[in-house]
Amino acid sequence: MGVRAAVLLLPGTSLRTARCSVIELSLALLTLSTGAQAAVPADDEARYHAAIEDARSNHMAEAMNSLQALHAAYPADPRFRNDLVAVSAWAGDDAQAAATAQGLDPDTAPVYVLAAWADAEKHLQHIDTAQKLYEVLGRRDPARFDVQVSLTQLDLQRNQPGKALTRLNAVDEDVLAPRDKIALSEMFIHVHNVMGDYAQVLYWCDHLQTLDPGNRTAAEARFVASLRMSAPHLALSTTLTLKPADLAAAKTAAVQREIRWGKAEADNSRADSPTRWRLTDKAIANGQAHVVALQGPEAAGPDAIFAQQYDLVEALVNRRRMQDAVNLFQNLQQQHAPIPPWVNIPAASAWLALRQPGMAITLLEQAFAAKVGDFDAHVTYVYALLEAERPTDAIAAADQLVADTPEWRNNAYPALRVENQDYPAAQLLAAQVRAWTEQLAQAQRRVDDLHHRAPGNEDISAAQAEVDRLRGWPRLAVTRLRRLQTASPDYIWALPPLFDAHMDAPDYAAAASDLANARQQMPDDEATRRMARNWQDHLREESVSTLTVGRSGGGKEGLSNNGSSNSDVTDITFDTRFYSAPIDWNWRAYAHAGWQQSRDDVENLLRREAGAGLEYRAPVWSGEVQVDGSNGSAGLAGGHVLVSYHPTDFWTIDAGYGHNTDDTPLRAFNDGVHTDFYSAAFRYRWSESAEAGVSASNGRFSDDNSRVSWGVYGQRRLVSQPYYQMDGRIDVGGMHNTLSADNASYFNPSSQTAASVSMINRWVEWRRYERQVSHTLTLSVGDNWQQNYGGALIAAADYELDYQIDALHDWRVGASVGRAVYDGNPETDYAIHTTLDWKF
Repeated sequence: MGVRAAVLLLPGTSLRTARCSVIELSLALLTLSTGAQAAVPADDEARYHAAIEDARSNHMAEAMNSLQALHAAYPADPRFRNDLVAVSAWAGDDAQAAATAQGLDPDTAPVYVLAAWADAEKHLQHIDTAQKLYEVLGRRDPARFDVQVSLTQLDLQRNQPGKALTRLNAVDEDVLAPRDKIALSEMFIHVHNVMGDYAQVLYWCDHLQTLDPGNRTAAEARFVASLRMSAPHLALSTTLTLKPADLAAAKTAAVQREIRWGKAEADNSRADSPTRWRLTDKAIANGQAHVVALQGPEAAGPDAIFAQQYDLVEALVNRRRMQDAVNLFQNLQQQHAPIPPWVNIPAASAWLALRQPGMAITLLEQAFAAKVGDFDAHVTYVYALLEAERPTDAIAAADQLVADTPEWRNNAYPALRVENQDYPAAQLLAAQVRAWTEQLAQAQRRVDDLHHRAPGNEDISAAQAEVDRLRGWPRLAVTRLRRLQTASPDYIWALPPLFDAHMDAPDYAAAASDLANARQQMPDDEATRRMARNWQDHLREESVSTLTVGRSGGGKEGLSNNGSSNSDVTDITFDTRFYSAPIDWNWRAYAHAGWQQSRDDVENLLRREAGAGLEYRAPVWSGEVQVDGSNGSAGLAGGHVLVSYHPTDFWTIDAGYGHNTDDTPLRAFNDGVHTDFYSAAFRYRWSESAEAGVSASNGRFSDDNSRVSWGVYGQRRLVSQPYYQMDGRIDVGGMHNTLSADNASYFNPSSQTAASVSMINRWVEWRRYERQVSHTLTLSVGDNWQQNYGGALIAAADYELDYQIDALHDWRVGASVGRAVYDGNPETDYAIHTTLDWKF
């Protein structure tokens, strides 16, 4: 009921008609009870009676003008004042009615005047004054049910629906007239609507329609209650002739319900279920058809169209139709639609899926500012910050989500306390963010603690395996994930990290199986598409080429004492390999070509070679075999065999043999010296943060020289932050040659030992998905001791810029400068180098 209603209307009776009937009755009683006043001239008395007739005929303006003039002329005559109050109130001029009534005594004023005065004060929102007047009116005329209606309305205006309900419950319906019984039911409907008790609304609708089967208030209230009880289909089944806006709201609500059920069906169906998207597709089709109808035969204004389109944004995101969702959202923006903040959340997910994290962040922050956004929205926000390469902000957002997510719900009420399912998810996200921002040690500590506390949590177990892989333990990750699959066969989210672990292991046959399973069990998921892209990249042919050009003093190749007047030597090295696509999972064939040259103004040492080889990579064994043909000053056949054994993720044992390989000094090669090199190495890698190794080799030269070389190293991560890592490294090594230096044309110290300390700095300048620009700066300093020459300072600085153009192309370019000592002669070496890694 409207707050201005002074009387209760029967179906088909207008408010104006009802007021007229009341006015006619009131004024008729007035004239019968008061009669004419002797002090008023006949002309004014006639004018008064004409005003009464105007009021009876609903000519309120004329009646008010006459009564105002008479009241001004005869302020002591109560008839004019009383009727002016009543007529002003009935005409809607509440301010005039209240002003005229000032000074009246509520206890003695005529009841019809008191009722009009109270109504005017109520309409002017003078709630306290109106309350007092109605209470006096109810005391003076207890049979007036309309007083209880007005007091109930005041209770609602005070936001006291409970008090209003108590007031209505005190009314004895049995003593009411039929018309008032209808009014009572209408008031119960209104109060229960305000309280949100829609079941009671439906009860009183039934009761009201029993009293008055054609009552429109009952029909409209039933329609609204059905909508608010998420039963839009029931609302649409009404025989009520709906207004266009009501019909649009009902159909929009029906689509909303289908969207919710569609999401529930998709979330609770197997990813490979053919009916997974049935309800969502139906909801989208119905929503789009409704938009078309709203633009044509069921036109209800732009707001109704926008309301349906807001829901369609969410439905399209649920269906993984991200580009369609973004297009619709942009269309709404272009139309300047008043987009509610909640629509930003699914729209942000769509933008993020389309690799536009900046837009996703903006939309989510707008929603959060409007106090909109659940736990999942904040998770999406963390992912968006990560993909926008804002690692510090992502960590802070994840930690804030942990702080805002309690372990228990209803913790203040022990009897109602239950576990908060979002709590472990928030804790896990904080751990994963650190893993994805190169803080793997912290991530491992967190995820191991979570696994200890919740060993049965599948997401935590999968994340633990992912951290293992990132730390360089892919086979440990595979073991964990296999156990997880055994314990939870339906947990399909083990497949993406299992694929990644098998690729790193490398176990390509198993990775192909993982991809096949993912395509079957989760065909529409982005993780499956990522796996497919990575697998397709793995199957490509590849070319890796490196060129180095430098200037040196020639000591390494024996050019420093050849009689040249120019001590500068140009060194050029070029090496390229072209790999085939994988053969039988683990093999790749490749073609190889190389060029080595050192020259000054006296000599030109040159080696050109070409050959072919086979590469083998598997979890336990890897290696390659290569055969080369060389020409130049001396044409020699060569090649090598390398074998690596990986008993665990931590240990690597290498063994190799090479004949006339690049380990042969260029001067020796040009002088026709043949070489055979045997090598072995052991490496233990704790994680990405630490490793150590030892190596040894024996080179047997055809000039009777035997060279034994050895080396030991250790490397440790000193700083690990998002975008920056620094490692410290120690190298100690040496060599011994049986042939004296005087009898060899190449640099051949009898004994030499070197030790150095290096700082390796790596940082990322820019990154966006597969594209990245990063830098590496290595600074080394040490001492080189050579028999007969003693110790000398050695140092080097090497810089490299790595431009990852995309997933298929990588270009590296760098420069180095170093101080070396050969036979006691220090020299400074300069070089620039570039490498291009290209997949086809």
